[in-house]
Amino acid sequence: MAAYRAEALAVAVGAGKIVPSVSHTTRWPFEILGAGFAVLALVFILAAAHRFVHVEGALDDGRFERLKPANAIVIAAFAVVLSLGTLVIVFVR
Repeated sequence: MAAYRAEALAVAVGAGKIVPSVSHTTRWPFEILGAGFAVLALVFILAAAHRFVHVEGALDDGRFERLKPANAIVIAAFAVVLSLGTLVIVFVR
């Protein structure tokens, strides 16, 4: 997940600050998109920390901690929404 956090933060800066600065277009859609990717990065960070604590506890107890499907689905759904938003902003504008 470390790479996803870094990538989401890079896209947040790129979409929210760099693209509006170099293009002659309305800024707010890109700023909202950038904020969305920043929130996604925070979700990755919190999910990774939560998972780390649970896996470490499971290892201490000699058991295996599975990834909860609901957690993966929520994160994937949020990423899909942001991806679709990116496609709309890039190709509609």
